[in-house]
Amino acid sequence: MAAPVSETIAALVKTRLAAVTTTNGYEVTVDGVTRPVKLDESKTAKHLHVIVTQGDAVRFPALDCPGNPPAIAWSIPFIVAGITRPSEEHTDPIDKWRNVFWADMVKGLTNATAWHNWNQNAIDTLFGDVVPFEEDGTAGVQFPVIVTYRHDENDPYTAR
Repeated sequence: MAAPVSETIAALVKTRLAAVTTTNGYEVTVDGVTRPVKLDESKTAKHLHVIVTQGDAVRFPALDCPGNPPAIAWSIPFIVAGITRPSEEHTDPIDKWRNVFWADMVKGLTNATAWHNWNQNAIDTLFGDVVPFEEDGTAGVQFPVIVTYRHDENDPYTAR
């Protein structure tokens, strides 16, 4: 099945985050990467699990391109949340877990040639504010990966 440009980018975000392992040279190994099918999946996530959700796609007309068909630009955030639930035997502060996990997630997302264009599917990528969170016994860090991309005006499956 074909995937729209936004879905192709989302799948690449998940793939890059899943490669964060100590075997691949990172400080931590992710427990897994989930794009939730239910809204409350973070409550059952294990230590060093990543949850990726998609925010609102916003039109970016300043980056549209003329043509036949014209290309229209979008900016879309993928919210990356890293769950930290260390066992009782760990003595490192939760903030250290957050800092290391965040650093490894950023390193994993940028670990590709021309990482910011997501295999020629995007124009640019930037990272938003890093926000620590704690709720219902779950702690972690969350940040948006904001991707700007274009597709044909009449075909959201064709990157431009």
